[in-house]
Amino acid sequence: MAVEAISGQWVWIVPLIPVLPALAFFVGIIGGGLGLHKRVSNLTIGAMALSCLLAWGTVFLPVLLNFLGGLQHGHPEPFSWSHNWFWAGAGGPGDGLFIGVMVDHLTAAMLAMVTLVVLMIEVYAVGYMAHEPHYGRFHSYVSLFAAGMLGLVVSNNYLTLLVSWEIMGVCSYLLIGFWYHKDSARKAAKKAFMVTRLGDCGMLIGIFIAYAYCGSFQFEQVFLWAKTAAPVLVALTALGLFMGSVGKSAQFPLHVWLPDAMEGPTPVSALIHAATMVSAGVYLVARSYPLFYGAHGDLAGDLELTALGQVYTLEPLTVVAWIGGFTALFAATMAVFAADIKKVLAYSTISQLGYMFLALGVGGYTAAVFHLLTHAFFKALLFLGSGSVIHAVEHAMHHEHVHEDPQNMYHMGALWTRMPATAWTFLLGTLALAGVPPFAGFFSKDEVLLEALRGHHANPILGGFGLAVAFLTAFYMTRLLMLTFFGRPRFPQVWAHTEDSPAVMTRPLMVLAIFAVILGLPAAPAFFGGENYVHAFLNMDGLALFGVEAPHALRPDFGVATIATLLALSGIVLGVALYGTPAGAAARRLAWGNALLRAAMTAPKRLYWMNELLYAVFVVPTFAVMRWCNAVDRYVIDLTVNLVGWLTLVMSNGWRWFDQTIIDKVGVEGPARTAQGVAEVGKFAQTGKVQGYALVAVTGLLLLVAVRVWLVR
Repeated sequence: MAVEAISGQWVWIVPLIPVLPALAFFVGIIGGGLGLHKRVSNLTIGAMALSCLLAWGTVFLPVLLNFLGGLQHGHPEPFSWSHNWFWAGAGGPGDGLFIGVMVDHLTAAMLAMVTLVVLMIEVYAVGYMAHEPHYGRFHSYVSLFAAGMLGLVVSNNYLTLLVSWEIMGVCSYLLIGFWYHKDSARKAAKKAFMVTRLGDCGMLIGIFIAYAYCGSFQFEQVFLWAKTAAPVLVALTALGLFMGSVGKSAQFPLHVWLPDAMEGPTPVSALIHAATMVSAGVYLVARSYPLFYGAHGDLAGDLELTALGQVYTLEPLTVVAWIGGFTALFAATMAVFAADIKKVLAYSTISQLGYMFLALGVGGYTAAVFHLLTHAFFKALLFLGSGSVIHAVEHAMHHEHVHEDPQNMYHMGALWTRMPATAWTFLLGTLALAGVPPFAGFFSKDEVLLEALRGHHANPILGGFGLAVAFLTAFYMTRLLMLTFFGRPRFPQVWAHTEDSPAVMTRPLMVLAIFAVILGLPAAPAFFGGENYVHAFLNMDGLALFGVEAPHALRPDFGVATIATLLALSGIVLGVALYGTPAGAAARRLAWGNALLRAAMTAPKRLYWMNELLYAVFVVPTFAVMRWCNAVDRYVIDLTVNLVGWLTLVMSNGWRWFDQTIIDKVGVEGPARTAQGVAEVGKFAQTGKVQGYALVAVTGLLLLVAVRVWLVR
């Protein structure tokens, strides 16, 4: 299909990509309770497969073919298309809120990645969740989660992006706490929801600032406004959006929710860490790049702060770079000491997302998006592989009545021979994550390091962080491999009954492994003087309209690539030496026996006490305020209300006494009874005899005469 058809008769196809899994959610969540149960997965997988087909066949491939056609005739023109549907009126005539979709190179690449990875995760979950009593509900939630991410990717304005963003937030809460009978799962779900909402407050502020001064939620309108707006407003908007990304993508200091999110089923972990949720934060910064980059592509400072008599210029992308670079190194050190196989991968995700933000912060837009795409495939592969291991070990432990943690790597060992399909695919994912050539991670990570060390806005300190992370990544992944698949089995009876996962779980691993191997190859020709097709496809030329001047693409630097590769290989060698040999085990025991080294290793093992620190900084003051509010409510507001109520009761009792005693008895009943008494006395005078009436009249007349005589005497 020609790329022009997207903006023509096929305009309705793009909204269908997120709508289909959303419809599958509604049908599944209702039908699951009406007897569909296991068949819900057929519905959700079918919807996602159709969305994948539409994303690849009607968006990604046409945009890719259009790009390749332009490449043959010189410099290809970037493709960009947007369409709006009126939603609701707002403001004056002609103003309103719109639901819109857009397609450009970033959208096309993200749609292709998200739909395929989610499809593989859903197929895998058929086997992993086969014995789950709430099977239909799980698949329905996953479908809505995917719909939220796809809706975010195709949005052309911040309003529909925000709606999709919050759909994912709700789904993460529901899926992390899916096994709500576990107290740890409930707490992890609440923690994830609250921490990410903290970041979302900044995002809302950024969006409100843009709308207040621009008058539109549309990306294009906001970016054009940013070219001429006051720099401080643009910087505050960008930093607000980045705060949302920090929460969603688990960057320092809001990273603490992601390791705890491992309480959800493993397919959920893969979904959050690879295709949705955390990827959304990186995507938001990439999509909003004109707000961060500066009006002339020079990373010009937009916000001036005065402190202690000094004026400091705050560059939004500098903030992005330092947060990302520090988080990458910070999380990598924690992954080195984690014992839970899923938490090692969780800290790895935080670290790799930091890599992406580091690249964005130093101007490496294409490097960041490239690493986002490759990371999605090999991290989904690794999480699903870890789920395969946990699934097998847990069943074997249950069979042998061994009550140990099936996710603890120190309870595993020697699984290579028992789970060959899982082990081989896991090895490929590990090599890709470690950045070993020619796997996908090597090419994308090389571009990140190249931008940090040799780019137009290079920073040697952040580049050093990136190199250190390259070493640590290879080391902790080798450690994971050695503890899980090599060495000796910690529980021989469990090992003997451990079997590889069924085909419905291993086949998706193989598909993801293929992409983990080949996805970086389009960038390989650049090492031999050719074109970096990934860089060319994800170019920034489409942002030139908004004042972002894309720098010339960097040629591969064999020095940087060699150093990064040697560091990765060194990490692998050290990991094998420490966790695969008797001498390494002895060295580790000696290290833990040394008080100074033990203290140094305890800090990352205890996560640098970040949970305790954030608890003290945020939770304790919040509870203190809540207790103060409770005291005010009980001793001020309640007492005031009770006093007013008591006074009202006293006054009402007084008025009742006055009414009953004075008004009723004196004012009403007294005259009535007097009249009644007079009437009772007077009735005896009414005899009906004329003689008596005459006697009374004569007697009265005589009395009057007597009185008169007495008075005039």
